Amino acid sequence: MLDLAKQNVFYVVQINVSSLVRTDGECVDHCQEGFFVHKESQECEPCHKDCRSCGGPRSDDCDSCEDDFTLKDGQCLDRKQLTTCPERQFKTSCVDECPKGYFNNEQEQECMQCHADCASCDGPDDKDCNVCRNPKAVRYDGECLARCPSNTYHDENNNECTACDKSCLTCSGHEPTDCLSCDANRRVDESGGCVWSSQCTMDSYVDLNGDCQRCHTQCRRCDGPGKDHCLSCNESHLLLNGTCVKKCPVGYYVEDKVDPACERCHPSCESCFGHHSQHCKTCKPGFFKQASSCVETCSERFENIKKKNFPDRFLCLLCCSLCCCSKDV
Repeated sequence: MLDLAKQNVFYVVQINVSSLVRTDGECVDHCQEGFFVHKESQECEPCHKDCRSCGGPRSDDCDSCEDDFTLKDGQCLDRKQLTTCPERQFKTSCVDECPKGYFNNEQEQECMQCHADCASCDGPDDKDCNVCRNPKAVRYDGECLARCPSNTYHDENNNECTACDKSCLTCSGHEPTDCLSCDANRRVDESGGCVWSSQCTMDSYVDLNGDCQRCHTQCRRCDGPGKDHCLSCNESHLLLNGTCVKKCPVGYYVEDKVDPACERCHPSCESCFGHHSQHCKTCKPGFFKQASSCVETCSERFENIKKKNFPDRFLCLLCCSLCCCSKDV
């Protein structure tokens, strides 16, 4: 009988070398958590920072996620990214229209709350109201006021204070023939326009001697001799603070009305296409351009970006899906 105790017994273990991978110079049978096997080098490479485990290096190669992230289509998304809507978002829900008291921020695709004075609005400031919260208030340049300022009239159709013609002291409409009262030395004539008391024509004014004198050649109507005494301008010119110019300067836009004039932009805008805070084309130094607004601080999910060749000009750009892109533009 064979005595096994006296025999040298050897066991052969087969190892599949092709299944081993390398990590830090050592061969192991699998990568540790947070790493994946690179197909060509057969080395353990790190996953994207948001992945707990993965099949590749990209942000959409995740198999499982770190805490506070949810796996969706290979990506690890936080709560805000999970509620990103095709149209717009209100709080944590996707909606077709923003509710009353909120406006649609198109850049962020989110409903944001109006100013406390506004029942509805098209921006966050107190001058962005479309309808006033107080039913007794009136609107002037988007702001809700207790009464219309002087040199304006109350347009009951839209509950808005609209500027009188420059020739009127008070008025019932925006036309030069809608004057209710006039300044010194002028009176309301039969047509409703303000004319000089000495019957001067519309393109003239009364001098200190009570005589009618022609307006400056740039003025269509005026209240004095200089080129800065214009009330309206000849064709192809625009009224700017009593003067007639061919083009509005930076910080102003063309208000298209009976007598076109240059009106001042919102204080945050360097150039603009309207007077609201969301009508900016470019921003003043120290402000960030976010969509058509100029803001002091970029909203959440946006990154401050410095604009090349303009060290004092900044933009707010929407971050990447999982990380912000930190680079100049």
